[in-house]
Amino acid sequence: MSKGIYISLKWKIAVLIGGVFLFLHSVFSYFLYIEANDEFVRSRESIQTGHVNIAYALTKDSFLVLGQFAELFSVINSSQHQTDTPITQIASTLDKNWQQWQSIWGLEGAVFFDRQGQKVKQWGNWLNPTESSIQHVLTTEQPDYQIVCPKTCFQSVLIPVMAESQLIGVFGVSRSFADTVIEFNRATGSDIGVLVPAEKGNDSRWPYKFSVITHAEFNKLILASIVQEHSFVDFFEQRKIVTHNDESFEITAFPVNSDVEGAPPYFLIIDNVSHELKIVSDNLRIIWLLGMLSLIISLLLMLVVLFFSLRRIGRLSTALPLLAEQKHSEFRQILSHQSNSALGKDEIDLLNQTAITLSGRLEGLEQDVKDNICKLIEQGAELTHERDFIQQLIDIAPISVITQDADGIILSINQTGVDHFAMEESA
Repeated sequence: MSKGIYISLKWKIAVLIGGVFLFLHSVFSYFLYIEANDEFVRSRESIQTGHVNIAYALTKDSFLVLGQFAELFSVINSSQHQTDTPITQIASTLDKNWQQWQSIWGLEGAVFFDRQGQKVKQWGNWLNPTESSIQHVLTTEQPDYQIVCPKTCFQSVLIPVMAESQLIGVFGVSRSFADTVIEFNRATGSDIGVLVPAEKGNDSRWPYKFSVITHAEFNKLILASIVQEHSFVDFFEQRKIVTHNDESFEITAFPVNSDVEGAPPYFLIIDNVSHELKIVSDNLRIIWLLGMLSLIISLLLMLVVLFFSLRRIGRLSTALPLLAEQKHSEFRQILSHQSNSALGKDEIDLLNQTAITLSGRLEGLEQDVKDNICKLIEQGAELTHERDFIQQLIDIAPISVITQDADGIILSINQTGVDHFAMEESA
């Protein structure tokens, strides 16, 4: 037998099964990683959908507040029975209560236009609406809700004012959109800003700038960083995670006015998801470590089982050379100590029993061979004795005894024959 490197069977089995376990663990870890990422994506999609709905709901709620305030003047007008004109009544009421209402309702400015669209009076800071917006309200007698962003964004409502079923003018009221942004930040904990078209000559790759944003000092640095690497389209109505100063931020942009698709201004929501990503990463790491620990423990237990199971095969491999040396009693003595009936018999026990039986038969055959050899020796000795006795009789016989083959060649002759032929030759 050629000599080679000896590797125990238990180690071969251990390496084979360990490799299979490691492969299965790697496949399981990969699919677990994919599932965790998918779950994170689904969770973030749900959160972002909620944020979008909250932003729209707060915007509509702010418009509702402005509409409710504007509607109060129709009530004031109809409940007073004075000699003053309705326009004078409205102006007088606002003059008396403007500062108080401005604080309570969070108003920025108010204005009243007559039936010809001419400004009658203004309270607070008011953005001049377009003449077409005023004429639209006068013509349709329906409120007009707008978000205007000259430098900063405002919500404005233009509402027709009726007196004795007659249209007497248009009343407008505005509110800073920053209040809605702050309310969103308080409700969700996420930062939000409003992007408006930038002035011509803007050096930024994005044609937009922030009108208002929560935590402006920090978030403007983030925007300045992502503008260098990403276009606005990368974030429009989709989520994207970017890294800034070793932190991860999920950013998405969508129109402020849900009724006008793709038109500015835009909400820009910035979520710091570093903690969520760290939790996902830590959970995956823990699962991976636990999986590796269980794999190592399984391999150790398997090695223990293989050691005790294959130890009997090792004894058998040690005992088999004794058969070649015809040490049958020692062979049977080694194998007879391996049986353990408490755990039941297995293939190794059957192999040992077969080997013991084979040893007994081999020993019997060897004894039979020895006995036959002894008999053959005895018979050979007897035949030799008989041959010598016959040869002696032939040699002393008084007659000539000659043996020839089929061709007449003399094979043997006794002494009498030799003497006879010698006498004839001398005569």
